[in-house]
Amino acid sequence: MLRVFCVLLALCIVCYGEPFNPQEIDDQQQISMNSNPSFQRHSFALGVSFISGNRVIFYQDPAVSDAASRKLHGFDGNVLGIFGGIYRFNYRHALRYNFKLGFSRLSFYEYANKAYEEIEFFNGLKYGIDVGYEWIFYRGKNVFLNTLVGIEYGFSYYKKDITNVFMQEIAPQLGFGIGVQNHHQIEFVLSMPFFSRLKFDIQSFTFVVPRRFEHIRFGLNYFYRF
Repeated sequence: MLRVFCVLLALCIVCYGEPFNPQEIDDQQQISMNSNPSFQRHSFALGVSFISGNRVIFYQDPAVSDAASRKLHGFDGNVLGIFGGIYRFNYRHALRYNFKLGFSRLSFYEYANKAYEEIEFFNGLKYGIDVGYEWIFYRGKNVFLNTLVGIEYGFSYYKKDITNVFMQEIAPQLGFGIGVQNHHQIEFVLSMPFFSRLKFDIQSFTFVVPRRFEHIRFGLNYFYRF
């Protein structure tokens, strides 16, 4: 995923980027903001997000009091639709928000026989919201580069047979993106939840996996901004 993003970034810069004087660009943008009625403080965006993460889980059968703890590896993959908005303070600084909804798959693996073997998987629904601050540190004629700092909340629900699984997360976000012609934008996002709660309901048994900090998530987003 990271290699694909780097290749896209290089192609866009080669095809669209032009040398520029930063002060001259800033002056032109300030004049354009004050005199161009087409400049929009607020606009909307539609997009799609591909997000994945992994975690280590120590599981103990709640039905057996003296059961030995098992070390499992959990992996979730998500494909989410995005509807959001952005409020621009100027051409370089903006506040943004996004609502996400889509499909999620949660899989559990156990290390055995010198390999990771899938022992269980669940399909489900995920939704969430994130807010962040966006800074465009490079703006050419047709291309801009930006960084993102934000925070997100996500909730997932999975069901399989008699088992229901609920997952909640709150995570800071760091991102790097590239935009083309002020409409198309691709960005790579990294997050590490400081709160993560995994709950299993199995008939009359309920147990919760406490929060852990080793859960890392990677995402690739595409937006079309109106």
